[in-house]
Amino acid sequence: MVRWVDYAKSEVAAWPSTDGVGLNDRTEAILHSIKERRSVLESPSKPS
Repeated sequence: MVRWVDYAKSEVAAWPSTDGVGLNDRTEAILHSIKERRSVLESPSKPS
């Protein structure tokens, strides 16, 4: 577990900055879904 956390920290540290990106359409849709208490995940497929 500790090795995985160390790996994840180094991976995230290498990502480019998101400064100035702002609120994009997808993030706004997710926030509205949360506000409406709806899941942003697709519903599982029903077996046929």
